[in-house]
Amino acid sequence: MLRLIFAGIACAVALPVYAQNFTIGETTKYGYSDSGGNTLATQGPYATTKSATPVSESFWVDSTGGQLILGIYTAGPNNNCLGGALVAQSAPFTPVKGWNTQSLTSTPTVPAGNYCLAYLPSSNGVKFRKGLKSGPGDHWTPFQFAPLPAKYATLAPTSNVQTPVAVSFNPTTARVSDAAAAGTVLAAVLVQTSDGTAFMGSGLSISAQTAAGLASLSSPSLPSNVQVASVAAADDGQQSVTVQACENSACVSGQLPVMVNAVPPSPTLSLSFNPPTPNIAQNVAPGTLVTTAVATWSNGSTFTGTYAFGSPYENDGGQFAINSNTGDITVGISGLAADANKPQNITVVATQ
Repeated sequence: MLRLIFAGIACAVALPVYAQNFTIGETTKYGYSDSGGNTLATQGPYATTKSATPVSESFWVDSTGGQLILGIYTAGPNNNCLGGALVAQSAPFTPVKGWNTQSLTSTPTVPAGNYCLAYLPSSNGVKFRKGLKSGPGDHWTPFQFAPLPAKYATLAPTSNVQTPVAVSFNPTTARVSDAAAAGTVLAAVLVQTSDGTAFMGSGLSISAQTAAGLASLSSPSLPSNVQVASVAAADDGQQSVTVQACENSACVSGQLPVMVNAVPPSPTLSLSFNPPTPNIAQNVAPGTLVTTAVATWSNGSTFTGTYAFGSPYENDGGQFAINSNTGDITVGISGLAADANKPQNITVVATQ
């Protein structure tokens, strides 16, 4: 087994070349997890000292959630993988956690020389290992999941160590009531990285906030939300929360503006009558309209509740009736003949 040293970031990917019974690539499971959906990455170059026939390629996967294609390229005109020609590739496959060894769809005999190992995940759900090594770096280029191209990109970003380069938020500005409960989400944290892949660090923290104790993070790693820790009327107005992302000794910060709004007072319900002090003859027939109860909300919203008689006077011993939907108060079936020239008292309750 031949293990070659290379600079920058090493992924656990290896190419056994069984005809000569040796392996090129990396056989160590490195330190941190990474991903890169629809990104074609190459690693190397690795040297073979003799002609050989590649039979299979292996790749370590931390967690699954998509498909992979593995491949081999020549090292290209500058011996750095860029512009290399495709030698062979695997069919698309759904990986499992751990080492995944795949046969190649063709097995050409390759001369002694330098070669680069390639991997193409279909989504960020496929996570794999990276770590620091000395020697050449790896390269990546955006590429929609499909059979590998006949030639690798001639200009591709070089990835050595992933570092955060920007922190942003969704939404970019948060609004919250000063009565919001702890845990209320203000915004999701977004981190842009130097290599364009998902931020895999666990160094998220709140480094500053204008209202002490206003916010916290749901997690020190992505996915993470800025959320309410404690908010009160004293925090009303424009506030801000600064989130810092750190990885591989590099830190970057982003500021989330937070507008804390006062809670409007709860609406109140009032009750009036039309007419307010009705007069009615003692000999009117049962069912005659006496007055109408009118319930009104202080914020102008429509009353959709019901009306009923209540304590202490109720319906004056059954002398009056009420329509629960309209609030119309009418003479009861017993009539008013026995109460001539006497004030009558009733109590109406509106409920919603």
